[in-house]
Amino acid sequence: MADKKELWIVYHIKKEEGREKPFWNRCGYGFLNNNGSYNITWEYFPVGDPKPSFNFQKYVPREKKESEGFSE
Repeated sequence: MADKKELWIVYHIKKEEGREKPFWNRCGYGFLNNNGSYNITWEYFPVGDPKPSFNFQKYVPREKKESEGFSE
């Protein structure tokens, strides 16, 4: 699948009552392996959230985001 290790960023998405938008907190990173699996390293794990939701996004360097018009 992948010839080199691809860096992925892991976000914990926490919804709070009374807030329109959820909080997105970076909580780890991972690498895509050649066989399609991932190795994940947690910087923290949300233990107080009964149903944690996570998002994995491929890492895009800031310089590339700016030059290609990515919005944050």
